[in-house]
Amino acid sequence: MRSAAPTQTAGVALVAEDDAGQRMMMEQALSQAGFTVVAVADGAAALEYAVAHPPDIVFLDVVMPRMTGLQACREMRVALGTRCPPIIVVTSQDADDAIAAGVEAGATDYLIKPVNWTLLLHRVRGWLTAYQAAQEASPALPARRERTLQVSRRGVILADSDPTETTASAPTSSRDRAPELAEVLAAPFAAQVMACVRKVLKTRESADVRYAQWEARICVAGRDKARVVICEASAAEDEAAAEMFRLAYLDAVTGLPNRHLFERTAEDSLARARLRGLSVMLLCVTCDAFAALRPDQPQLRRAARALADEMVMRLRDTDHLVRYDSLEAGDSPVASADGVLFLVLVANADAPGAVPAVVERIHEACAAAAERSLNHLSLAPRIGVARFPQDADGLPALIERAIMAAGEARQQRDTQLHAAPAPARASSPEFLADLAGELRHALATGQIHLHYQPRIELATGQVAGAEALLRWAHPLRGMLSAGALIAMAEAAGEAGRLTDWALGEACRQAATWARELPCRLRVSINTSECQLTRPDFARRLVEQVAAHALDPALIEIEIDEQFLDISDAVLAQLFELRHAGIGLIVDDFSAGRASLGTLRRLRIGGFKIDRARLRTTVLFNEESGIYALTASIARARQGCVIAKGIESAEELAVARARGCDQAQGFHICQPLPVAEFECYLARAGAAAAAGI
Repeated sequence: MRSAAPTQTAGVALVAEDDAGQRMMMEQALSQAGFTVVAVADGAAALEYAVAHPPDIVFLDVVMPRMTGLQACREMRVALGTRCPPIIVVTSQDADDAIAAGVEAGATDYLIKPVNWTLLLHRVRGWLTAYQAAQEASPALPARRERTLQVSRRGVILADSDPTETTASAPTSSRDRAPELAEVLAAPFAAQVMACVRKVLKTRESADVRYAQWEARICVAGRDKARVVICEASAAEDEAAAEMFRLAYLDAVTGLPNRHLFERTAEDSLARARLRGLSVMLLCVTCDAFAALRPDQPQLRRAARALADEMVMRLRDTDHLVRYDSLEAGDSPVASADGVLFLVLVANADAPGAVPAVVERIHEACAAAAERSLNHLSLAPRIGVARFPQDADGLPALIERAIMAAGEARQQRDTQLHAAPAPARASSPEFLADLAGELRHALATGQIHLHYQPRIELATGQVAGAEALLRWAHPLRGMLSAGALIAMAEAAGEAGRLTDWALGEACRQAATWARELPCRLRVSINTSECQLTRPDFARRLVEQVAAHALDPALIEIEIDEQFLDISDAVLAQLFELRHAGIGLIVDDFSAGRASLGTLRRLRIGGFKIDRARLRTTVLFNEESGIYALTASIARARQGCVIAKGIESAEELAVARARGCDQAQGFHICQPLPVAEFECYLARAGAAAAAGI
């Protein structure tokens, strides 16, 4: 048993988890939130500790040796009664029956593995708020006093903690016999309790019943009798439950459903569309004013909230839109991806007039919100659109395409629909053949090249590495980014050719810098799922490194965390690269998707944290604990923590204060062509040497 006591404690958190890695991560996250953490490896030890020293909150893994989490939960409820703290069961199964089993065992709530660590701390606050509110409300409600009955399988009351109430309520003719449950409870409530009693005696598992303002907890008390504990439910519990929902699923700026709730609902909509052969359209709406304002400016919050309110009001009665229960906004058809990016999902985009009606109302909402906002902000809508399944066959890619299209619409100041990159939409053989030829010509004539964005050491200011990013100087469309270029190459079937060229060019440039520069400069290369699933990807990269006589340690592969456990084939490629000495960096780390076993076996060299984490910290002055947690994992694996997407001095200061080792972003330096990057290296080296 281990415990970690911070200087200022928020209470005692009991964690029961048989997996040492998962237990360590829970300890780190809860300790960072100010809890004294007591960690045990099985349900029996958790029950023993909780009975002797009741904690403030309990986390129980479902599958554990000696005693399962559900068994420990039931025993704790019986042993502690009203003193029992919130009990959270942690399970890897998100099926309804698995969750229902935890609730029936007496759990306050549940967590799905892998755990979203940022969301966890918000939910912990909600659970404790609900528990404290219920405890404070109890003395003011005399009827909250528990009444315990022992009931037979036939509904006869064998024992009663308040026999005077039973006697008074029973008819005179029946006072010489044991009363039945229907004689002391309201008929509907008694019927529900009796049904639950029979179920509990059959399954030997505890259960709950709620009727009007009354609650009953039923558990086994013998072979043919059950214990029924009845009390009045507190209204504070409902309020706290609403607060928990608000913290977990609503955007803090706008009050709209956040990306987490949007994804849960949208996945079901895409599944239904796939079965019925329907086309779904995702609209991403933003405005120029949101890019012009700093995150800490109150005008940003007011303008975003005004636009959110107007869009919800004007789209609420529009047909074919997917809706979410957002509490504050009611049945909202609008979700928020990041406070200033609004998502609208059209469930049947092929319905006549459906999309034009939505676009018209969005324009009306922006005009009305501009009138309400201060300083006459420009709220002209920039609308990016992506269509399922034409543009993307999965929700993450669909969201990415829509956000990318909205960004391009903002750059081009386009107020109408701006579609996702053409190759993602077009599927005709003629178009794809033309696109493939255009890509091959671009590679041959030097239109496609690599830009390099520096990664600096926060302690010294020296350049530690460079990320190679694809760029296409298109003769008609201008400079195209890596995301658009890769999407086009994948659609045209030229991803393999483009990947081989990028790997070879990055290795050639890294070898040149290794010969000419006085410092060792690592070059990192982004990889997509399409690249990693190629069976020859690792072999070709190793061959490129050898062909340029390059030290393998100077090449790093960046892989998104969601791809680490996607398949055995991908893992085999990564193991081959690591065995060859090529470095690995996990991108967008902390989303809670990668297993610790995979991280341990791969020997990860760096962990990149997305700018969204920094943005939340700067905008709302919140500490999620994800930095300390990532740092502890990185230190244990001799890796470094990298803050990416830094766009302001404030974000850079936050990254430094949260223990990040390196940083990368436009505030430091934008991606540069080779010649300009080498000039930057010279200036940065001189500044670091001078101690600037």
